[in-house]
Amino acid sequence: TSVNYSKENSNLILTSGEDQVLNLLDLKNGEKEDDYIEASYTSEQPLAECGFIGSTGLAYTITNINTIEIIDLETMLIVKNWGKFDHDINYAVQAQYINDKMLFFMGNNLGETYLYKYEKDTNDFEFLDMILSQEEDLNKHEGENVIIRNAF
Repeated sequence: TSVNYSKENSNLILTSGEDQVLNLLDLKNGEKEDDYIEASYTSEQPLAECGFIGSTGLAYTITNINTIEIIDLETMLIVKNWGKFDHDINYAVQAQYINDKMLFFMGNNLGETYLYKYEKDTNDFEFLDMILSQEEDLNKHEGENVIIRNAF
C-alpha cells in the first residue's frame, strides 16, 4: 500500500495497493470517503508504490513484478509501461521526484544499483548512472565496505 500527497496541491492524494487500483483523491470533494475519489486506474498487477511526477499531470506506479507504469492523471490511461531494462535489473528500489526530475533507482541480485530518469518530452527512460559491486575487487578489501562507481 502506498499513499502520496501532491507537493503542488495539498488537496490531492494518490493511493495504491495490492488490489491493483490507483486512486486519485481530492479532499475538496464531498464529506464522505467515497466522495473524495476523483479518478481511478486499475493495473494488471498489484501496486507497490505510487506518486506524482511533479506538476506534469502524470503519476507513476511501481508494480509488485517491478515494472513501472506512467499514468496520465486526466485520462487515467498508461502513457508508458516500462518492464524491459537495458541492464540486468531484477527490481525497482524506489522512485523520487527531485529538482524537476523523476528518478528511478533500480537494482539486481548482485548488489548493483542503476539510476534512470523519466523524460516526459520523449516519454522514455534515460540511463544516468550505476553503482557496481565487483566480486574480485571486494575480495581485495575483505571486511571493508567497497563501492565501485562508474559514471556516464
